[in-house]
Amino acid sequence: MPRIVAMSRWSGGWGTRWRWKWPSSDPTASTLGAPLCPKAIMRSGQPSWSKPGRTARSSSFCRRRRKQESACLKAGPQRTNWMKTTSPRPARRARFGLCALALLLLPGAAWGWSGDTWGGITRATIKALADEMIDSTWVPRNTFTNFQYGSTYETYYQGATYKGVAYSQNNPQENWPQFYSAVTNTGGGSVGYGNDCSGFVSICWKLPARYTTALFESNLGTYWTSLGEIGSAASVTLLPGDALNRASSHIIMFLNYESSGLRSMEQTPDNAQRRVWSYSSLANYRPIRRLLIEDTPSLVRDGVSRVVDAGKPLTLSVSATGTAPLIYQWRFNGSNLAGATASSLTLPAVQLSDAGQYVCVVANASGSVTSRVMSVTVYPPQTTVFLDTLDGTKDLLRRVRKARRAVVIGGGITALEMAEGFAHHKLETHYLLRRNVLWASVFNEAESRLLEERMTGHGVRLHFNTEAAEIMGDKRGRVAGVRLASGATLACDLVGAGIGVKADLGFLQDSGVKTDKAILVDEFLETNVPDVYAAGDCAQAWDPWTKKHSLDVLWPTAVAQGRVAGLNMAGRRTAHVKGTPFNACLLFGLHITAIGQLGGSRDADEPEVVQHISRGSSETWATRPHAYASAWSQTGPNTVRLALSGDRLVGALVVGDQTLADPLRFLIEKQIDIRPIRPILERGGADMTWLVRQLYLRLQSLPADRLPAVAAAAG
Repeated sequence: MPRIVAMSRWSGGWGTRWRWKWPSSDPTASTLGAPLCPKAIMRSGQPSWSKPGRTARSSSFCRRRRKQESACLKAGPQRTNWMKTTSPRPARRARFGLCALALLLLPGAAWGWSGDTWGGITRATIKALADEMIDSTWVPRNTFTNFQYGSTYETYYQGATYKGVAYSQNNPQENWPQFYSAVTNTGGGSVGYGNDCSGFVSICWKLPARYTTALFESNLGTYWTSLGEIGSAASVTLLPGDALNRASSHIIMFLNYESSGLRSMEQTPDNAQRRVWSYSSLANYRPIRRLLIEDTPSLVRDGVSRVVDAGKPLTLSVSATGTAPLIYQWRFNGSNLAGATASSLTLPAVQLSDAGQYVCVVANASGSVTSRVMSVTVYPPQTTVFLDTLDGTKDLLRRVRKARRAVVIGGGITALEMAEGFAHHKLETHYLLRRNVLWASVFNEAESRLLEERMTGHGVRLHFNTEAAEIMGDKRGRVAGVRLASGATLACDLVGAGIGVKADLGFLQDSGVKTDKAILVDEFLETNVPDVYAAGDCAQAWDPWTKKHSLDVLWPTAVAQGRVAGLNMAGRRTAHVKGTPFNACLLFGLHITAIGQLGGSRDADEPEVVQHISRGSSETWATRPHAYASAWSQTGPNTVRLALSGDRLVGALVVGDQTLADPLRFLIEKQIDIRPIRPILERGGADMTWLVRQLYLRLQSLPADRLPAVAAAAG
């Protein structure tokens, strides 16, 4: 610890102050030089009590201190500026020694921070020290005016609650325990408690002394190193606890990245805080990193689940940072894999027995981190085709040309279109349904019969109330047939499965992101974790129709959500307003348009349970409001079904003739008040369809602000 060797006076604004001189060999001499209190001096070492022109410990010097000593004892622990006074009698010289001794015994007397023993440190420790100085609260014992810099002061009032260590360029600087001791024991008056930006970083980094921003630039390679050139904050990889320094100006510590830049931990007037910085505002800052940081492992790139055919190669990998050496250990279904100690795991020819759950544990001397679970699904060789890519679709067409019989499993649009495709290519096509109604989440029995007639007319063999128990294969691993739950078998060359889509949430394990059937998002498509967004099939967004989070596996919804999520990630706060769930399709020559809440064929007391939603569908279609009424019209193969709730239309299904598809979508989306015409609509039949058409034509001529919309629209 440095020793005080001399004290000299200099002229201040209100009197003569005393400055303690440090040995010129001290490396921190340029950072220390502001007026110090006697307590700090006596803690630092035995001073040479001298004044220009006088010998050390002169009686004249001691006589000039009597009033200041007494004032210090009465005021309690604070930095007190010493002033010239009249000289007391020489006999009072001993009092100074007693007063100085008493100063050392005062509560909180030794609060100044002068450095820490240099050594290793973790990023968690750096952050904990910063959090403590930023988040801790304190109440001053007495009102005091705190020196900040230059001629700037801030007043803190007795009994008030404040958050964060106060800003001050005074010396010595203070960490949180020292600062708290000072303010809770202060006698008030003019003081200089706290730390400045460079003191804040010096304390958090546990440096041997307090370094100024100028020294942080000029002393690169001593206790810290440069991560890049000045202005390179946007191009280097920063980790929590790294710093960005502008010589002779300001220094901040990096906390995390934000959509608009980065978030800092720093000391600024009036108190320590966190702030968001844009990269343009950091153009004059150099990124630096403390040496001897003992980083626990952190995953830069986590693993992902995979689906692979047997016999094909598979590679799983992770990427981690941390203090070397890093030790990797892969685990399969909870057990260590012998020899799997690299950042990647390669299986040259995957077998069916390799299917399961994989994780990678990365460790070093400071700790460990475990990757998310990587689920590996293995299918028999050359038997599985996915329709997610154009290549997969081309592969399916090649197989169709060689096949004779096919079985289709599933109850939604995808399965129905697959059955239509197989039948078009003249395959003997069997369609398995667990219920007695086609597309049961949307159709009622009458609508199902219309589609059933079209399907059988195209040669599709329907198996109602039938479930598949097993897909059978031959000795070469090719599909040979399907065993049903009843025990019967259907011979086939192809099996098409359109049983629904399910969001792959394995990569979010232990991430903190909340999920249900998919990723839960708010009206801005943001998850519960700030700056993490989801859109499309994987997003479970708030549905104003059902008043709960629901799934839409629809192309228009994915496009709209992707746009809103992108705007929010770019900083343009935009809410996603879910439109009316809508889809139009052509199945076996039958045009079908589904809009809003339909309720399907379930009974009134049957619960709304959707295990897997099919592509091109919305969970909203399978729901119905509590106060629900249905209106129906059928003319030959053409049907119109309305769903009414209170004073508005909430859903419609148009099969066959599509003349009313656009008018009904307009009435539902615009929340048109139907109270005057509801009795006629409930009659159904020709009157219902005629009135819908007339109402639509009349409303088309009105401006949007004059539409008779329901006062409290959905949502």
